[in-house]
Amino acid sequence: MCEFPKAPTLIWVPPILSRDGQRVALRANLNAVQVWDLATCRPLHDPLSSPGRIGWVSFSPNHDILA
Repeated sequence: MCEFPKAPTLIWVPPILSRDGQRVALRANLNAVQVWDLATCRPLHDPLSSPGRIGWVSFSPNHDILA
């Protein structure tokens, strides 16, 4: 079972599981999200940032895009 760091946020955003169940997207802060590999319990990359606040994320059907 993976343990993920808790991000300081003002608004809780639920983790988003990829459709294949291999990745999870977690909000890293108010304007960044990080994708984790559930097999290794490690992040796949540095947090992806946005110029504005992130309210919700979703994986594309083929898992290539996070929107």
